[in-house]
Amino acid sequence: MSHYNNQRTGHRNSGRYQYHQNNRGQFNRSRKQQQRQQTDPAPNQPYRILYPPYNFVPLNEIPIEAPCYPGKQIDQGTPVKLNMYSPELKTGYIDIKLTTLTPLYIRDTLTDPEIQEKTEKEKNTGRYINPDFFSPGEKVRIPGSSLRGMIRTLVEIVTFGKFTQFDGDRKFFYRALGDKSLDLRNKYNNLFTESIVYYGKQCYRMKCYAGFLTKINGEYCIIPSQSIQINGQNVYVFRVENNLINSISLTYNYKNYSWDDKFYFNYNRNPIHPHCDGSINLFYLKVTSILPNPSNGYQKGYLIITGIPPKKHMQHIILPPDNSATKLPIAPEFIEAYTKDKYRKAVNLIELLDSGQNELPCFYLLGQNNEVIAFGHTPYFRFPYQYKIRDLVPPALLNDNLVDISEAIFGNEKSFASRVFFEDAFPIKEVKFEPICIPKILAEPKPTCFQFYLKQENFNQEFDRNGDFRGYSGLKDYDQNFSNNNNIIRGYKLYWHHENKHLDFKASIRLDVDKENDETDFLTRLNFQNINNGNENYFEITNDMLQKIYDRNGQEALKKIIDIISKYDTQHTVLTPLSADNEFIARIRFENLTDVELGALLFVLSLPENCAHKLGMGKPLGLGSVKIEIKTLFISDRKKRYSSLELEWLDSVSDDKNQIKNLIENYIRKFEKFIKDKINWEKNCSKLSLWDHPRLKELKALLSYNPAPQSKYPNLDEYQQRHPLKKASDLKKI
Repeated sequence: MSHYNNQRTGHRNSGRYQYHQNNRGQFNRSRKQQQRQQTDPAPNQPYRILYPPYNFVPLNEIPIEAPCYPGKQIDQGTPVKLNMYSPELKTGYIDIKLTTLTPLYIRDTLTDPEIQEKTEKEKNTGRYINPDFFSPGEKVRIPGSSLRGMIRTLVEIVTFGKFTQFDGDRKFFYRALGDKSLDLRNKYNNLFTESIVYYGKQCYRMKCYAGFLTKINGEYCIIPSQSIQINGQNVYVFRVENNLINSISLTYNYKNYSWDDKFYFNYNRNPIHPHCDGSINLFYLKVTSILPNPSNGYQKGYLIITGIPPKKHMQHIILPPDNSATKLPIAPEFIEAYTKDKYRKAVNLIELLDSGQNELPCFYLLGQNNEVIAFGHTPYFRFPYQYKIRDLVPPALLNDNLVDISEAIFGNEKSFASRVFFEDAFPIKEVKFEPICIPKILAEPKPTCFQFYLKQENFNQEFDRNGDFRGYSGLKDYDQNFSNNNNIIRGYKLYWHHENKHLDFKASIRLDVDKENDETDFLTRLNFQNINNGNENYFEITNDMLQKIYDRNGQEALKKIIDIISKYDTQHTVLTPLSADNEFIARIRFENLTDVELGALLFVLSLPENCAHKLGMGKPLGLGSVKIEIKTLFISDRKKRYSSLELEWLDSVSDDKNQIKNLIENYIRKFEKFIKDKINWEKNCSKLSLWDHPRLKELKALLSYNPAPQSKYPNLDEYQQRHPLKKASDLKKI
């Protein structure tokens, strides 16, 4: 092994290495990618402004400590106690009115029979879909917990608080062959390929080794495979054309990963193979014939298939384990990152190994101390970034010992309880519903899309000699952290509002119910269209048909259709949203708040003109926009309360809108002044609202409802272009 490492180091430092750096991207692209780049203009377009359904409010670098919280010592006095009434603090309630601006959906709780049905279906690897809106006890309402979560996030933003409500202990992985982030592409290519000179010809070879993942005494390790020497060059991996292996029946079949160990092959000993019309030479041994049984001149091997034609035109073969070689330990940090990688769509080798396999053929990279630093099921596998999300957050925002205003108000799990309580919001009049519907599939969050999720400032577009767009240089990714590179995540992710008249959130679905059974008979009787188009045979389920079935056949028929959808479709759901223009009333109770804390609550409830809040599910599709109006602010006066049973309520609860408005504005002014003082913004901006601060300008842009931008998820090509995301305020001028 050490000899092979020394050889590779020498090749990597060869005189023609710089040429390899300049041309590496050409041979690492798949054949399909090369063809698409020649025929489809979409993957090669220069900078384009994209409007995904979300944007970000930037982080503050220093959190502001709460002026008052349980246990805090003020002026070296007795620690503050907030579990009893304090006349210096504010106790009371806020009555609010909520009006839905777009359809709103919050999923209902389950009854005991529904819980039992859900459990049974999930045991049989099925799904349970409950389309009902939140209505415990058959009473429609908006849960106070939804209001609380929304308000807490906004309070955390406007009070310049800590940033702790995120999953920061996971590393992301990347595979950057032909990536439009040119720095990332070069970095990946440096890891996985190297330039060598073989008999006077410059060529390029894979740097990965081949081996077998196993587990010994509870520790994961890799057994290296055998290798073959070709004129002093060790070869671990062979390539074979798909047309040679069509007759092979694979012993092990998994998604994107299959292999066979009863396999014999011969190969051409010439390792130089021209690619890209002869402009590049690749170094590998190519299989010329295969047999299912041993034969003279044939080598036993493991055939590994990691893709199917036409996506891949060649597969890989590795040699059997080298049982005389030292077992290679795997870096513990890689095992942790690999097991936490929830964005992996291909096979998980660790899960597969733990399910009962003894050894799994794989490919791996070695570190300086012969320790496996990464492995995968294909030679060009996904590699972990160096840093986790929390490494891209200013350290001060992660300080568990500091209590910010949001934590002081809403409490924490360890030290003290909340001092604000959100009651459920009940409808003022009869509730109006949208027709039952199938919404479009929501894209999962993609923090690996670093051109969106990380702050990008100093980047450049790069073009080739023909003027065609190559990609971007200078994009930051998760291999730079905050401390050393000032690399920072974009901040709080919020969703744009959509105007109700432009909503397009419903989808039709196709169910591949291709067997003659009770389900096909049932759908046919209900007049669902059975489409037989060549190799495709499916039922098309439309939203109009769903509503007609409910109107004509009732709840039982609809439930049967939903059960069929949950069985044959793993991505879509069914829901019954509230319509726009429903009105609700709710009460927010608070105890022992300072003027600043109460002002913070009122500040995020009283948004600027043409701004609105977001609640519930389907926010990326435009659902959940609500307008909140403060109807009453009541401050309790215990002295008055106990001197007369009625006096406190008669004197303090006012219907005078101007009086309520002045009272609210008074607390908001105190809050704004406190924040301005803490961030040293008061001197030059005393006459400006806190909404004019650069951070809150971004928040205001995202909360703006009228007009709202026409946002949508980018398509795959647009994601792959790595176009950086503009600020919310640049996309939405305010």
